[in-house]
Amino acid sequence: MEKMVKSLEKITPFFEKISRNKYMVSIKDGFMETMPIVVFSSIFMLIAYIPNIFNFYWSESIENFLMKPYNYSMGLLGLVVAATTAKHFTTALNRDMPVDNQ
Repeated sequence: MEKMVKSLEKITPFFEKISRNKYMVSIKDGFMETMPIVVFSSIFMLIAYIPNIFNFYWSESIENFLMKPYNYSMGLLGLVVAATTAKHFTTALNRDMPVDNQ
């Protein structure tokens, strides 16, 4: 166990350096801001397919109705990730600029 802890302590500075990188932080924050969309769309997928485990199958029209919110929100997710990542990146860049150039 101590050997594993020592090996993790050796690479800790590398991961700390990555965690302070403004590019990586912007990507992380952009993805974290989209988590409510992922949870919302996943609820519809669960409602549509969990009953299959218990040999209860929705009709095709009901299944299509339940999957529409999932498909639309997942389609929107790419745009939202791009927008939120760009927003967080510009915020990170603005922090480094002088006040009169922001």
